[in-house]
Amino acid sequence: MQTRGIAVVFVVGILVGAGTLEVFQIIREHRRREFFEQRLRCKKLAEEYAKSHSDNYNSVLPDRSDFSTSRNSCVASTDEYSGNARFVSYQVVDVVTGELISTASCDNHDSQSPSFCGGGRNMKLMQERDAAFDKAVK
Repeated sequence: MQTRGIAVVFVVGILVGAGTLEVFQIIREHRRREFFEQRLRCKKLAEEYAKSHSDNYNSVLPDRSDFSTSRNSCVASTDEYSGNARFVSYQVVDVVTGELISTASCDNHDSQSPSFCGGGRNMKLMQERDAAFDKAVK
């Protein structure tokens, strides 16, 4: 009789453990799906932001977008070309509030300008923008 009681407790323990594991997996899958949907919404918002900030003089192109848990908002990195692509601006922006988190620009045509994009300057500005984006989405 005592062996039977131990077996019942053992089976009940296994069922409770399996049920707990199943609930944990359901919650984790729900969070994963929710995060994926947030990222899709952010991508759409970044595209809408780029479109609404582009005109005949400026072209804004989204580079990366993601949901920022620390800001509870969507953040995007963009490239903005102005004046027939003469001026290039690398930005990180909160596409929900419009807050400009980081910006840097250079002159794409005038090699005599101190802000000329050549000589790797544009690559440095893009790396700085990417670092600011990574920091904003943490």
